[in-house]
Amino acid sequence: MEQFKPPSPLILTGNIAENWRRWEQRFWLYMVASGALTSEETVKVAILLHTVGEEALEVYNTLTITAARDNATMEEVLKAYKDYCSPQKNVVFEHHQFWSHTMSTGIAVDRFITELRQKSKDYGVVSLNCQTTRSEAVLDFHVTSQADKPILGGDACEELQLVKRVEALTVKLPQPGKPPSTQEELIERYAEVFTGLGEFPVVHHIHIDPNATPVIHACRNIPLSIMDSLKVTLKDLQKRNVITPVNEPTEWVNSLAATKKKNGALRVCLDPCDLNQAVKRQHYSIPTPEDVRSRLAGKSIFSILDEKDGYWQIKLDEPCTFNTPWGRFRFLRLPFGIKSASEVFQQKNCETFGDIPGVYIIADDMIIAASSEQEHDVILQKVMERAKAAKVKFNRDKIQFTVETKPLTLQADSSKDGLGACLLQEGRPVCYASQALTDTEKRYAQIEKELLAIVFAPKRFHQYVYGRPVTVQSDHKPLEVIVRKPLSKAPARLQGMLLQLQRYNLNVTYTPGKHMHIADTLSRATASKDGENVDENPCDERVVYTLDATDALSEETLIQLKEATAADGVLQAVCEKHTKGWPTKKRSLDRKLHSYWPMRQNISIQNDIVMVGEKIVIPQSFRRVILEKLHLAHQGVQRTKAKARKVLYWPGMARDIETMVEKCVQCQQLQPKHHAEPLVPHQVPDLPWMKVGADIFELNGQSYLLLVDYLTKYPEVLNIPDKTAYTVIQKMKSVFARYGIPRELVSDHVPFASYEMKSFAASWDFKLTHSSPGFPSSNGMAERAIKTVKHSLKKAMQTGTDPHLVLLSLRNTPVTGLNMSPAQMLMGRILRSPLPRSSAVLKQSTPHHIHDRIQDLQLRQKQHYDQHAKPLPALTSGDTVNMQTRRGWEPAVVIRQRDEPCSYTVQTPAGRMLRRNRRHLRKIHPSLFRDARFDEHLDSEEQTSQTRGSDEPLQDPPSQDPSPVIEDSRPTCYTRAGRAVRRPARYRD
Repeated sequence: MEQFKPPSPLILTGNIAENWRRWEQRFWLYMVASGALTSEETVKVAILLHTVGEEALEVYNTLTITAARDNATMEEVLKAYKDYCSPQKNVVFEHHQFWSHTMSTGIAVDRFITELRQKSKDYGVVSLNCQTTRSEAVLDFHVTSQADKPILGGDACEELQLVKRVEALTVKLPQPGKPPSTQEELIERYAEVFTGLGEFPVVHHIHIDPNATPVIHACRNIPLSIMDSLKVTLKDLQKRNVITPVNEPTEWVNSLAATKKKNGALRVCLDPCDLNQAVKRQHYSIPTPEDVRSRLAGKSIFSILDEKDGYWQIKLDEPCTFNTPWGRFRFLRLPFGIKSASEVFQQKNCETFGDIPGVYIIADDMIIAASSEQEHDVILQKVMERAKAAKVKFNRDKIQFTVETKPLTLQADSSKDGLGACLLQEGRPVCYASQALTDTEKRYAQIEKELLAIVFAPKRFHQYVYGRPVTVQSDHKPLEVIVRKPLSKAPARLQGMLLQLQRYNLNVTYTPGKHMHIADTLSRATASKDGENVDENPCDERVVYTLDATDALSEETLIQLKEATAADGVLQAVCEKHTKGWPTKKRSLDRKLHSYWPMRQNISIQNDIVMVGEKIVIPQSFRRVILEKLHLAHQGVQRTKAKARKVLYWPGMARDIETMVEKCVQCQQLQPKHHAEPLVPHQVPDLPWMKVGADIFELNGQSYLLLVDYLTKYPEVLNIPDKTAYTVIQKMKSVFARYGIPRELVSDHVPFASYEMKSFAASWDFKLTHSSPGFPSSNGMAERAIKTVKHSLKKAMQTGTDPHLVLLSLRNTPVTGLNMSPAQMLMGRILRSPLPRSSAVLKQSTPHHIHDRIQDLQLRQKQHYDQHAKPLPALTSGDTVNMQTRRGWEPAVVIRQRDEPCSYTVQTPAGRMLRRNRRHLRKIHPSLFRDARFDEHLDSEEQTSQTRGSDEPLQDPPSQDPSPVIEDSRPTCYTRAGRAVRRPARYRD
């Protein structure tokens, strides 16, 4: 290493970047020559820092290195120096320096080239002016650090005309034999191309939107008169491999529509309205005749071929299934009506014939254009050979060519005597047509006449509008919505005419009649319709076979419905508006017809019965009979509504059903229990023993009084010989003397609602709060404590354990979620028990934040409980309700709402004043309460309640000796003889 001199120190003045580039190159040469590259990284870094010089070493101490400075590699240190010495480049300045650099006098050419190469490394892209013998272009050159072979890109070669792009190449292939020169010779030589059903060598898959909801249509009813013919037609289509039976489940099932041709044969059609909304289009461009016409310049010989059975020449896979009375079938060929069919068919034709020069394809029409007969015959022969190989079939009879260059607009209008139509382009009329109505057509409703005019217009101008999007203007606004509906949703009288429009691509829009001068004039200026009519429509007329909506009615019901409709003034006015036409604005209608305004476009008349779509409109006098039939099974409001909405209609039907169910006595008496209401927890007291729950329970034939603190859950259990108020009060006095008098005592009624108990509460200064009768959950603290104590005492009796030790253990057990026992929270210490404990545990301690922690527990319990609860609407004074008892639901009336949550005072028809929870009351229709005696009792009890200031009847003060509490505080009833009537205990609430 000593024989090689290291590079001079790095100079950090002047062009630092250039100085670094040269120094780094000399350093690498030194490392390679000296063999130091194989040394450890610490050695190489030391050599680098030693040779870089004192000034650069000071810079090193300030550099930012990715790795730790002691563990940095030589490459990392070099990179840090390079980043320091390489300032931000000014590309514009460097570019200017490169182009302004000139060769000085005395500088050799090689030296000048070296300088240019060095300057070109300062930027990555350079634009150079390149010239050839024929052209000149400015090209971008990318300068790389690698010595790669330069590549001239394809775009550059094309701009320099080194490479020529050829879009199409026509090569004349030798044809075996002489091409056919006449139509007869063509048909004779290629007979197989003009017979049978074609079959493109592909299978098309209809792409469905994955987010679309599949729709399965039920099988439509088929009239018996065409049942046999339809069955034969389906078998024939099976033999021709157009359809095939389906046995496995399919997601989409379309409806079947049977159509009749002029020759009497049936045609199977689909109504794929729902499917079309989910079909993804191919979006393949379909040329217009104008597009083709511009490419026919210079051509003089033409032939036009029409593909036979069009879409049926394309095979289908699974998706297109439809229902029939004999099961489900699916089309094996592409059916008419699918919105993507035209684009798919165009694409397959272009793939098969599009590469043949002189062939232009528009849907199922193929134009062959040539400049001479010889060229035409060669092209025609190519088409025939290609069709033969691809199994495509042509129709020998259909040849048609029309030119459409601008959007088409059809105006169609109807008067009372005729139809008028006008075809326009850019607002200028092109063709006119009018036709008188027959006597039958004159009796059509106005909406039917207007739709008949829309059917008449495209049929008369078929050669212009077929296969083209056409805007149809009509002055009947409801038709704008009806034509967009599925056939099954349209009024039955309009379905036949709507089916005839399926072959056209029409967009019906509303245009006020004052702007349709031509069509309106033509509809009024019609010639007589006597004599033979010339049908210019080359397609077969289609008629939908549908069942009369009233066929399902019995003869007796049909007669009654007709008579009721004829006698109903409102429905007769509806029939008149339907026949003569509805006004353009709702305010022009009689108010009694306003409810029929939203569905006016769906109204039809069948057998003198008004229909709204497929629903029968029930006249006023017949509605009670229908309501009784609807409620025959005594179902609820929602189910009865759902059943009625399927087949019936009249204004206010939902309201009438609700009223009928509410007035049904049987339904109200057999109602299920109310659902759970949201939890209303008791307010947590601030201090122990401020709020106490009380209740009486029995165990092994003995009665016990339980008192439990609402804050600490500390239980006190006392044996009582009887349930009289006197005994209970004496026991409570002993407990209150030990723990103090609470502010509030929560209990049920017996015996805590007695006069003695109220007097005791007043003298000892605490508040009595009673739970609702029959609703023990409102005193849930005491009920839960009784359950816990009873279970523990039962087990203690079976094992012979002292019950007092059981109670001591319960008082020392920590409450769930608080980690403190009732004794700790009430007395501030754990009570000593037989369980071994240290004296430190028994020391008194003050509990903290008990109130807040209990509130948090209550809140979590409420949130969990309320997940399946729903609030009931509040009741007001005078509301008629059903009250839940042991015998079911009985009528009552609300007197007032009490101060306690969800608690009400109600009165029965017998005059009894009762307190009930909201969960035991169900609001019902006032008509169920029309008893004069009930009203008398109500008035008297209201006065009594207001006088006393309480809903519970007060008893006389007790005598000196304690006596049992009188539980039944209801008014006493007497017989005519004066004997008091007392109800048995089992019938009391």
